[in-house]
Amino acid sequence: MKKHHSYLIQLLSLALALHLSAISQTVEAHFLLNQNIKVRHIEHTSNGASLYTKLPLIYLLGDKAQLTTDPNSGKTQVNRSKWVTSNVLISHSSVNSVKTFLLQGIVHIIEGLDHVLFVLCLSLSALTLPLLLWRVTGFTIGHSITLSAGFFGFIPTAAWFIPLIETGIAISIIYVAWLSLRKPSITTTSSERTIFFTACMLGLLHGLGFSFVLHDILSINSPNICQSLLAFNLGVEAGQILIILAIWPLLYLARHRQQAWETQLRYSIATMCCAAALIWTFQRGYGLISVI
Repeated sequence: MKKHHSYLIQLLSLALALHLSAISQTVEAHFLLNQNIKVRHIEHTSNGASLYTKLPLIYLLGDKAQLTTDPNSGKTQVNRSKWVTSNVLISHSSVNSVKTFLLQGIVHIIEGLDHVLFVLCLSLSALTLPLLLWRVTGFTIGHSITLSAGFFGFIPTAAWFIPLIETGIAISIIYVAWLSLRKPSITTTSSERTIFFTACMLGLLHGLGFSFVLHDILSINSPNICQSLLAFNLGVEAGQILIILAIWPLLYLARHRQQAWETQLRYSIATMCCAAALIWTFQRGYGLISVI
């Protein structure tokens, strides 16, 4: 009886296998992806396959094809985030990769209000443009180090780490705003070295914030990784220069036309920056406490 039961199970298994073979279709997949698209999961079904991907840079690639597929039906499907409906070719060249991440670096620091306010406050108390560039250089050295270190994973992965860094960035704005409220004076080599070192240390903090954003838009095993990382960093520097070019002429004119104007302008900007950073400190600090 057991022998007949075993034969029956084998026959049912064979019938089921033949049935599945008859209803299934051959699924052929060919992926030609650039470094911005990550395949998360492929699910095979009886009538095809489902492809799950992560498509970052949505707002940046709004005028480009984000995913082009050619399924078994032979009808090409072009998926975009918005706007453009004509065929657009996604480039895979390192040159276009550099362009993309250079622009992304600029966009990030311009749209990141906390970074804008920090650079703004850093500019307020510098008497001359060379002194300002010296301070920004220190900030650049600092954030370049931690941007790379954070991107390659040499940082803690605990849930509290990102809120801690974001809270620290807000506090750094308050500190630099307080420094800018002091009356600018003739600086010595020693004092400028101290400011340079301080800017460098605070840059380490902000660089970690940059790395969090870069992790969302660039995979660590992507092609052109070095070019993309360098381009993003250069984009951040270009964004800083744009901020300086926007505020420095106003400070220069006010300082050389009427000292009272310069003082009022400096106090107004620093106070607003400090107030905004204080609100962020409480908000981010609360978020930090909630995950500890």
